[in-house]
Amino acid sequence: MLIAAAFAADPALGITTTLAILVHEIPQELGDFSLYLAAGYTRRHTLRMNCLSGLPIFAGGAMGWWLLKADDPVVVYVLMVTAASFIYISVSDLFPFLHKQHRVENFAKQTMLLFFGLAWVPAFGLFMH
Repeated sequence: MLIAAAFAADPALGITTTLAILVHEIPQELGDFSLYLAAGYTRRHTLRMNCLSGLPIFAGGAMGWWLLKADDPVVVYVLMVTAASFIYISVSDLFPFLHKQHRVENFAKQTMLLFFGLAWVPAFGLFMH
């Protein structure tokens, strides 16, 4: 739904969103693949599980394409809820990890990388327009 809402709002936003999701999903699926193999599953079973776990994206995309139109006011709310969900997941996963760091150098480095990750999105948006 997010990708469809992003394309409904603005094609440049849709492309950026799709690329961001790909940059996240490819390493995650490779990591999942490695974990399944390490757990003793066969390559065939692992590939099948990875493919099955990716199928809901097509259902969400089709639903979004069917339900959301460019002038639909719901698009803004879909984008808002999705962005808030991603921010919540990031903050709830990242910040506890950062607080476990005992060395100031590690905390400072990771905090700088976090802010770099946050800053590239508007910078990329300026580049796209």
